[in-house]
Amino acid sequence: MNQIEVKTSKATFINSKNPNKNYNMDNALWVGRQGKRDGLNSLLYFDISQLKTIKEVKKATLKLYFDFVPNPNVESEIRPYLISESWNVKTVTWLNSPDISCLKGNSINVCQKGVYELDVTPIIKTWLEEIYPNYGILLGSRSNRTDDYKRIYKYNKNNPCDFFVEPTLIVEYEKDITAINKSFIIGRQSFEALIEKETQNDFRYSEANNTSDKTLVTYFIKNIGEHTAQVKLQVSGNHEDYVDDTPEFEIAPLETIALVPKIYGKYTRVAFKSHHYNASTTLKINFQSCV
Repeated sequence: MNQIEVKTSKATFINSKNPNKNYNMDNALWVGRQGKRDGLNSLLYFDISQLKTIKEVKKATLKLYFDFVPNPNVESEIRPYLISESWNVKTVTWLNSPDISCLKGNSINVCQKGVYELDVTPIIKTWLEEIYPNYGILLGSRSNRTDDYKRIYKYNKNNPCDFFVEPTLIVEYEKDITAINKSFIIGRQSFEALIEKETQNDFRYSEANNTSDKTLVTYFIKNIGEHTAQVKLQVSGNHEDYVDDTPEFEIAPLETIALVPKIYGKYTRVAFKSHHYNASTTLKINFQSCV
């Protein structure tokens, strides 16, 4: 089995107690909760360009060193989530933090100092298969305790030491010796992703999906809330500049519609907002595709 280790290229944390502060210059990462209003999440980004020739990911592991656990009697469940929006490590704060997808890795329980490993195989596979763009991973705690905060070793250039482990992505894989002919492999694969989003007065957006290699793409959108919503499909060739692919449709409560892209573009997404001012509702967006 082949293995590649990738060190994090961007890493920081955000703090709800100081929602406008950027912590990029800190030498550590934090996760958990310190007080009722002090939520701590960490954001990690890995450059996976060297993994593009991988045929099949067998396992992907995120290795972290928790070097400070102030309350070892409190067990924290730490879980990795796929980040679904771009973010800037130098400007990201709690208030402008990126959205996360429902896609996540396995959780771990942290109760003492040491090296821990999280299984993030589903996340890495979606990046390499270009189902989701690689915006990184968010680490959050699922505990409701107010004293479960933990510190993760980031990197200190003034005191490097092999004992300390930088956040590291470990990917076990098989090489793709037929990478050039990959698009000609016979077979049909389907993919489905389900998310729930709450509308606001202005347009918000679902996660963007890379649909360039899909033969069939459909977004099924159901209004599971109490007010009417407006939705439309958008496409983009570069994941930055989006244009409307469909007109705006109104979805009444409990109504379901299906949107299919008409214009070819590498990326597609759903734009949605409340139909009436301050009358938010919840949409269930089911993305389905077939290769």
